[in-house]
Amino acid sequence: YSCSDIIGTLFKVTKAHEMPEALKLEYLREIGFTHMRIADGVDSLLQLLGLVARLCQKVEMDGSMQMKET
Repeated sequence: YSCSDIIGTLFKVTKAHEMPEALKLEYLREIGFTHMRIADGVDSLLQLLGLVARLCQKVEMDGSMQMKET
């Protein structure tokens, strides 16, 4: 599969997934930035792995903020 196909599918799945709105917007923002890099010609596995790492960091930060509120 090409990187642009994977990014497009990830965008559609994230958009339709039930999750907190703030987290969804952060995810879509990161996916959009990665899509722009891929469209500029930097379409490597490293871009996708970096995206996954940034998405994991976002969910960890969101989870830790919810723990502090409780």
